[in-house]
Amino acid sequence: MDSDARVGMVPVLPGYQWIRPLGSGGFADVFLCRQELPSREVAVKVARRDRGADGEAGIAREADVMALVSGHPAVAQLYGAGRTPDGRPYLVMEYCPVANILDQVRANGPGAVHDHPHVRWRGDAAPRGLRPSRH
Repeated sequence: MDSDARVGMVPVLPGYQWIRPLGSGGFADVFLCRQELPSREVAVKVARRDRGADGEAGIAREADVMALVSGHPAVAQLYGAGRTPDGRPYLVMEYCPVANILDQVRANGPGAVHDHPHVRWRGDAAPRGLRPSRH
């Protein structure tokens, strides 16, 4: 199933404008939003309602871990956290657009992706455990 088809209800958050879904994981949905101040695109990760306490615990655990490793060049920055009007916890994080990996590999071989100056690898919510980001 396409990850966009699994994404749950779009949160209404003051100061953020929804753009599109980015994906869905085990305990949360991720949305691309425009933050009003400062004006920038951000990833907003919201606990899924159907995960109940597991979703809440997952968001809290992820926030704590991100705070511990903040500043590391291979970890997205955590900008903030809160609760949606319907009570679900959420995280506001650095948005790291995904490069077209398949095109890079076809053109230059698999090493090109790892050597690209604007790609940094992460392993959280990407297809098959890989997520590149600019930096």
